[in-house]
Amino acid sequence: MPKSRRTKAPIVSKTGRVEKKHGKRKDILVDKIRESVEEYNQIFILELVNQRSRVLQEMRLQLEHSKFVFGRNKVIGHALGKTPEDEFLPGISNISMNLRGQSGLLFSNASVADVREFCNTFHRDEFARAGSVSPQTVVIPAGRIMRNDDVLNEEDDTQVSLRSKKERAQGMLVTVDTANPSPESALYSPVPVAMDSLLRSYGLPTFIRDGSIVLDRDFTVCKEGDKLSDKAAQILRQFGHKLSRSEVHLVGVWNKDTSNYSSL
Repeated sequence: MPKSRRTKAPIVSKTGRVEKKHGKRKDILVDKIRESVEEYNQIFILELVNQRSRVLQEMRLQLEHSKFVFGRNKVIGHALGKTPEDEFLPGISNISMNLRGQSGLLFSNASVADVREFCNTFHRDEFARAGSVSPQTVVIPAGRIMRNDDVLNEEDDTQVSLRSKKERAQGMLVTVDTANPSPESALYSPVPVAMDSLLRSYGLPTFIRDGSIVLDRDFTVCKEGDKLSDKAAQILRQFGHKLSRSEVHLVGVWNKDTSNYSSL
């Protein structure tokens, strides 16, 4: 049954002010941060580059004995304190003063060396989003368009399990030279001809021959330095070209025992 759209009575606080839902969410995040400060000995500032929700979930699985907190920098600053006068614990306001851009907090009892090693080695190639700048030129060669259902076998079990059912079922598109097919092409499955209209809407010069979709000529999706359009980003995703990389950079750490903050 759909939710009722009737006007509901607002929740009024003791001071007579109407409480809003987003304010309650902020209070929950503030409480979560302060509880984590009490529970863990160190707080690390992480700079997130091209992050995706699936990648963040994988990070949580790999550091299951630690806790990640992501939120607006202003809310995090409110929880920890922005100046020495209003800080939650001595020296912790340095965390708030060093939050920049897309950042997050890692509450952990692990050593600085272990966290540094994790950040230096953790990265995942991802599909670029529309509006991002292409780091290279991508050209799709002419040929019959097929689907490579075996591409996910190259990834580890954690990455595959975190992919959506739709991603696992679809595979990636490839083009096959009908005159000189490679041995791997025997593993590819045909693409439904109904997909031709979708590929044409992306601007691909395709046609149907002998019940298969064929790319008429080499097609340049993007050039190095180009700003990706919506259609270009969709083509890159369909053909499995990952031009973006998710990374984690370590910015600094605050230690509860010493009350000191160190840039890393």
